[in-house]
Amino acid sequence: MLAHNILYTYIAPYLNQAGLASQTDVLLLIFGITSVAGIGLIGVFIDRWLRLLVLVSTFGFAIASLALGIRSHQPAVVYLTVAL
Repeated sequence: MLAHNILYTYIAPYLNQAGLASQTDVLLLIFGITSVAGIGLIGVFIDRWLRLLVLVSTFGFAIASLALGIRSHQPAVVYLTVAL
């Protein structure tokens, strides 16, 4: 949870560098909605598929980090990776 909350601190300066500073509120809304949805989904499946969920989560984070590192200047990529 701590790492998740730290993302809120650094997302605004990152969006400023990516040229999306005026859309910080929308991206934080997307981040919050998908976070709540993800917590609900994980809650349903965690007892049966813990290992798979950890692997999928790690893979998703790696893909999002790579996409933001390579294509942070494209708004669609930023929106998708924030949702992921």
